[in-house]
Amino acid sequence: MPDVLIRNLDAETVAYWKRRASEHRRSLQAELAVALEEIAARDERDRYGTFLERTGALRERFRGRDLGDSSAMLREDRDSDYGHPDR
Repeated sequence: MPDVLIRNLDAETVAYWKRRASEHRRSLQAELAVALEEIAARDERDRYGTFLERTGALRERFRGRDLGDSSAMLREDRDSDYGHPDR
């Protein structure tokens, strides 16, 4: 597992994390690892939630519209010489 080294932290910041680690009966390293993992997990949940909100908004925006069938346009594009100068 990779290691991370953080240098030149403020003494008050280190004291805070040491107190917190002590309250949770963990080492400073374990406390910081848990905190970083929780932040990363929360960030991923927030991103996923934002994605769901955006897709939901798009669904609402286009609800009831006939968007047609794009297969004809895709077939036309695939059968064209676009991007294939040697054909």
